Amino acid sequence: MAKILGYQLSETSIKLLKFLFYYRGMTALQLAKMYFKSHNITGVQKSSAHNYLRKLKDQKLVTSKKIEADNYAGSLYYLTQAGLELVKSLLNIEDGQTGTGYILANEDKEDTQADLEYVIYKPPTEQIHHHLILIDFFVRLRLMSNQQVDHRLSMYASKAYEYNGKEAKIRPDAEVVLPYDRHYYIEVDRATESHSQLIQKFENYRHYFEYAEEINEKLPAAIVFVTDEKQQQYGMNRRWANVLAAYLKTMGDYALKVNLFMLPLNKVDHFIRFETYRPQLNRKVQTLLEKTLIQKGNYKDVQTFKQPTDYSSIDYMIAFTQTQYHIYFIRVAYEYDASIFSGFYHFINNLGDIHRKQQTPYKPSGVSQAIFYTDERPFLPDYMRKNYDLPPELLSHLELLSQHLSMYKLPL
Repeated sequence: MAKILGYQLSETSIKLLKFLFYYRGMTALQLAKMYFKSHNITGVQKSSAHNYLRKLKDQKLVTSKKIEADNYAGSLYYLTQAGLELVKSLLNIEDGQTGTGYILANEDKEDTQADLEYVIYKPPTEQIHHHLILIDFFVRLRLMSNQQVDHRLSMYASKAYEYNGKEAKIRPDAEVVLPYDRHYYIEVDRATESHSQLIQKFENYRHYFEYAEEINEKLPAAIVFVTDEKQQQYGMNRRWANVLAAYLKTMGDYALKVNLFMLPLNKVDHFIRFETYRPQLNRKVQTLLEKTLIQKGNYKDVQTFKQPTDYSSIDYMIAFTQTQYHIYFIRVAYEYDASIFSGFYHFINNLGDIHRKQQTPYKPSGVSQAIFYTDERPFLPDYMRKNYDLPPELLSHLELLSQHLSMYKLPL
């Protein structure tokens, strides 16, 4: 153990300090999982993390707060003011330095971290449960095999904007980046926000997206609601129906441009793989359907049309016989995936134009829906039996979705 900048520090203690800097605050178990790169931490490994944290506390570099939250035990550890200043020195963060905040890029020797005040780095001790769910999300990202997913926290992901002459801000809990520069805003959801509060959240996002397009700023691929695993067992479908209804009522055309997902913590790995390989899955589905419809469906030709805001994803297909054509609405979708509903609503609204574009010798033979998934069957809420005050036209369109609908499972 060497004396560095006046403190007794080992390589392990320096790494733990950097984790606390990047993630604002963590439990000993979360730190151990990140450090040992394993979900299955032994008692010896956890004790080792505790010992290093105790030594850092003795040097006044780390402090802690007892956790009083469901599903979590022990203490939340975070940097003191002195600890923050030390890590800034270790990372060569200069006074007044700005940065994007992406953590893996910084670990890869890029200067992405900013010189922010202690009050910003200090974890939200009044929302410890919320914060710890977010850290569990980051742990799962870091422990993914064969894939690195860069990410940053809210203090970097938040964006200020103007709407109707007033200043406003979106504050996602985090942001992750997947291949092809696709950004995803993360929202930790504990099912505490009411329907009206959800509408306010999505209205804020919509206002920001309007502003972002005005200044030619790229929109995120999706907003992702992340819940704890307990929510998956109790009330996930009900919560999704509530969140999705608020999103569909509020987002307007942006529902086609920015998707919405919801998933529990234990599905993070699968979701990341699904979104990473979504373009390949769409190509696989396109090839499969074109081959099947021609060989087994007695069609002579199949035309594929891509989604208007995502040219890597299928929107619909038209299959032709000698005299007729059949239209298929197609989606490759996750279990809780708003693109099924926003896409189908747009599809039905444009169905008349689709028919008018077909050559006069062909007669329409009908419309069908096919949804492809890789894990759990996508959940379709029955909004006709629930009072979410959805517009009548939207309700009537969504009622058609379940008619002539088939679902097929794909390997990921």
